[in-house]
Amino acid sequence: MEKTATANKESILFTSPVIHISSIQYAGTQFFLGTYQKNHMVTLDDVLNIQQIRQKAFAYNGHKPMLAMADISDLEGMTKPARDLLSSPEHNIEFKAMALISGNIFSRTIARFYTYFATSPIPIDVFSDRNSAMNWLLTLK
Repeated sequence: MEKTATANKESILFTSPVIHISSIQYAGTQFFLGTYQKNHMVTLDDVLNIQQIRQKAFAYNGHKPMLAMADISDLEGMTKPARDLLSSPEHNIEFKAMALISGNIFSRTIARFYTYFATSPIPIDVFSDRNSAMNWLLTLK
């Protein structure tokens, strides 16, 4: 029987006009979830601001690489410079692995295409729901 992840406790840690970061506790594991604001086009300036919030979450996690999820369901899109910076090795030192979540098949398809061609220094995959994402991240713990 496949184990299904259900969050025991979720709390918002940090917010910005573009994203809010939550901590989720499940099965003795801490996950971090970044939820992007609805209908937002992420720019390079946004990514630089998000970097500061991610550094706070990294410090909150004791400077240990995080198991992270990004909910991109309602995101309008992302500029190429923003995508390039997000996939760079220096921008991903805070993460052990990243799960992208989107209930929208169109954005999931684009995310899969992007992750297929992007060179990422960490494991990254795309999921339709949070439970599937957490189950995958648990295998990388």
